[in-house]
Amino acid sequence: VEYVNPNTRPGIYLQIDPSGNENFEEGTYVIKVGDSYRVIDPGRCIIMTYLPYMNVSVPLYNNVEPMFTGTIVQLSQSSDLRKIYMLSGHREASHTMLNTVLSYAGFTTEDLNLYLQDSLPEDCQLIIVNSPLEDFSEAETQLLIDYFKGGGRIIFAFQYSGSTSSFDNINSLLAEMNVKFTNSIVAEYNTEYLFNVTERYIFKSSIVRDFSGIDSPNLVVGYARGLQLLDPFDTSVDVKAVVQTSPSALLIEGENQSEEGAQNIALLSSKTTPSGEARLFVFGTSFFTSDEYLAEVGINDVNSVFIKNVVQFMYDEEQTELVGSKSFPSYQLSQILTVKQQSYWSVFLMSIIPLGFILSGMVVYLKRKNK
Repeated sequence: VEYVNPNTRPGIYLQIDPSGNENFEEGTYVIKVGDSYRVIDPGRCIIMTYLPYMNVSVPLYNNVEPMFTGTIVQLSQSSDLRKIYMLSGHREASHTMLNTVLSYAGFTTEDLNLYLQDSLPEDCQLIIVNSPLEDFSEAETQLLIDYFKGGGRIIFAFQYSGSTSSFDNINSLLAEMNVKFTNSIVAEYNTEYLFNVTERYIFKSSIVRDFSGIDSPNLVVGYARGLQLLDPFDTSVDVKAVVQTSPSALLIEGENQSEEGAQNIALLSSKTTPSGEARLFVFGTSFFTSDEYLAEVGINDVNSVFIKNVVQFMYDEEQTELVGSKSFPSYQLSQILTVKQQSYWSVFLMSIIPLGFILSGMVVYLKRKNK
């Protein structure tokens, strides 16, 4: 490793980019490994969060070490790029932060629009569909069905939007893997899983099938669509729940609601084909893939680690540890309390402690009175 100051060695610019086309800006950093290089903007090394009640942005995470180390890892592996295609053309959500999380694990991403295409790229090993707001065309659906039949692998992330739009073609694709997503929203009624008793659509959830090496019941889920398993029509298809709610959750759609029960948040479906094992991983929530959530919590968050591990699993790769961001000092609680915990501390602070003072005062009063 060599550190170079361009002010003392201006010729380094041509060594990095012999073509001279790159306009290196002052204040940026450049990492070069072999013939590949990457420019790092210092602004991306600090993750900020906005505090609306103070109308200021404050630093949340120091991202310097994972940014530099992750870039070195990615450039070192650039001769054997592991590419992920991000489907586009259906008003999918942006994926800037997801790109960052995956790049630290040595993955690169590229947008893929299948409109008017008659085939998928030959190097397509994994596709991510991030919260589409529009349905696929019939031609796109058939391409992806054929992709599954050839052992293809897709990760879907959905988000409940209240829209009544029909997603018939997407569901016909998922039906190939015995899965369906609905227009219902998951509501949690177990207070041990809730962060706020008035907000039943954002809650903790548990991993019920651990293939990711994560031992945590604290995945955060929000505004999740209901996911259903179809009756198997192909004995080679195996569908398993990976993440679920408590047994007290409901599916709500308009005026209708389901019976209480553990609702699916993430499903894994696999199918044996002559070309290999096809896999479908479906999230009913975008809290694992959305820029808004990942930017708020950083790459240390269990959701960030989980989606990284899911991608490595889908890619048949050994799961690796990310270099974590460093949190800035904070006087906030390190973990959001559930409703049950909030109730406990409310009773303790508002009843038990004052009662203790009253009893102590009575004891002192009686002792002085009897002297």
